[in-house]
Amino acid sequence: MAASATEPSSHHDGQLAAPHAAPEPAMPRRPTGQDVPRHPIESMQAAFAESLAEVNSGTLHLKPKLRTADATARRDRLLDEAKSDGPPAALWRLRPGQQCHELRKLVAQISFGVYLLMKSMANSNVQVVSILQGHIDEVDEFLEVTMEDVALATKDLTERLELLKLPMDNMAVFESMLEDRAFRLQIVEGNVQIEHIVSRTTTSLVQSVRDIAEGLRSTNEFAGFLAESVDGPWRQTRPDVIQIFEAMRSNTEGWANAFTDLQAKASALDALMVKLNAMVAEMDKRAGEVSRRTRASYSLQTRSRSAG
Repeated sequence: MAASATEPSSHHDGQLAAPHAAPEPAMPRRPTGQDVPRHPIESMQAAFAESLAEVNSGTLHLKPKLRTADATARRDRLLDEAKSDGPPAALWRLRPGQQCHELRKLVAQISFGVYLLMKSMANSNVQVVSILQGHIDEVDEFLEVTMEDVALATKDLTERLELLKLPMDNMAVFESMLEDRAFRLQIVEGNVQIEHIVSRTTTSLVQSVRDIAEGLRSTNEFAGFLAESVDGPWRQTRPDVIQIFEAMRSNTEGWANAFTDLQAKASALDALMVKLNAMVAEMDKRAGEVSRRTRASYSLQTRSRSAG
């Protein structure tokens, strides 16, 4: 995935948000236009300003870690939550009062740091590169966590779909078994559980699709800035930055490929859930039909005995 930059940096005109700021209880303050340096990518100005507001207010510590457990534990926690609960890690994406996605803020910080190095505006190259690496690691971590979660959800739902195919591929036997009231109840209860699993997976997937779109948009904008800057005068004035610059080009290429791959995998997971929902609906329909036939047959038998 992302290659890492090998020299650090900091800046003189504004500040990069360090990955771990010292905790100070305060409300985030949105910087004024005078407070915030101009970002080299105009569309990232708002995200950059919001990230500076967070670090300046000392509230960056409120951002939780994205990877808090392995993929299995994360999925178990997701499925244990109520159907109406929101997506996981919501506070990582946006803290109270914020409007810009965390991925966009991270890429805005990274691109500004590279800009500082190219323009010789950093007070300390070592500090800037250290901060850059922390933000790069966070983007990598998001991609890794999301890939793990989508892969595990796909495996889980594929296995459930295969299990349901067995009775559906032997409909005569299945309908005969459905005549047993206890078996029908077991099927209905199992389908309720599957509907909950699909609902929670959908909640998580919808958020992931939005994350992926934001990450890809931000990455493409950063890649465009790098492409425009590749032959700039900085190559002669700052040859020590060339290695970092090329590492960032490699990062953006790797991120764009990873986000695009995730889009395809998310789409496949969505299609899988559509199939699973359709199969559950068909099983519920068959169980209902058998239940009505069974009740009608029982009613006729009762009336016949009464008439006799």
